[in-house]
Amino acid sequence: MAALLCLAAVAGVRAGDFGALRAQAAGRTVRLAPGTQLEALVVSGYRSQNMEVNPNSSYVESPDGRYGFLLRFAGIYENRLERGDRVRLDLGGCSLTGEADPERYTVDGLRAANVEVLERGVALPGKERRI
Repeated sequence: MAALLCLAAVAGVRAGDFGALRAQAAGRTVRLAPGTQLEALVVSGYRSQNMEVNPNSSYVESPDGRYGFLLRFAGIYENRLERGDRVRLDLGGCSLTGEADPERYTVDGLRAANVEVLERGVALPGKERRI
């Protein structure tokens, strides 16, 4: 586990750049630098049935639905994100962990002060899956 944990400073990333953050955290944990921002859509908030046993967690996606991050807040009262919120997150000081199998990315250490809700009740993009 210690070999996988590598804390490094990541330069500030412009809002909405999921791909750049994922590239920095691929297979390791990085500490995000002040000024690192992300704009996202909340697809699963603290009231979602999927998060019932983890009220301090939410899931956000890029506006195009291509990338997503699990958000873990420091406590259950810090997380007030609801499905359909469009938010800007200040990720400075948080850690981002990228795991390979399955591929997933988790932001840890968020507080209510890290979240600026830009708009509530945004229509989420439709997803189409084929089998």
